Amino acid sequence: MLNKTVVDKIRELVEPIAARDCPPLDESEFMVCDYAGGNIDDAYEIGQDAGEVSMARQVVILLNKGE
Repeated sequence: MLNKTVVDKIRELVEPIAARDCPPLDESEFMVCDYAGGNIDDAYEIGQDAGEVSMARQVVILLNKGE
């Protein structure tokens, strides 16, 4: 089991990421093609950012269940 200090540090790292606006996750009608304008580098970055935010949100949920 993780001690409180480790959990607090994890929470400190992931909560700001989880709180970021993330159109692919938060907008029901999000279209990556429209958002990236056909630029594959932008599309890649959008996916990378969405993955980071999604993971952080899932970690926060798990930490909150453990309280």
